[in-house]
Amino acid sequence: MTLTILVYTVLWFYAASVLNREIESVFAGAKENDIVFNGEIPRVKNYPFPPEIQYTGGIEMGDAKLIFPVMVLKGYPIAGTGIDMIFPQGVSIGGIVDPKIWTADYFSTNIIIPKKFPRSVMEDDIAT
Repeated sequence: MTLTILVYTVLWFYAASVLNREIESVFAGAKENDIVFNGEIPRVKNYPFPPEIQYTGGIEMGDAKLIFPVMVLKGYPIAGTGIDMIFPQGVSIGGIVDPKIWTADYFSTNIIIPKKFPRSVMEDDIAT
């Protein structure tokens, strides 16, 4: 039992450090990809439960805006498994459409982690 807890703890914190580096990389490359993050860089938390990232402030990509008070990503970052993306206080799309029309009071989805990751979050890399 103790060995299992030790292995789990080491793997959890290793995964958290990898995710934190990836988050920092996305934020660092945002300007060159015409992305604006309106909040602070989030950190992975929630040990010993599934890793959780909470981001506040919204995201802008060109003229499009994703407006939300808080977004929660929760789950283990293992290829082929799902990560829950939850907007518990709602989400709106703005900039290119009327946010009064494109609003949800609550939104939740499950995103499957791909077995092969794209080089960036840009459309061409994701399509490849």
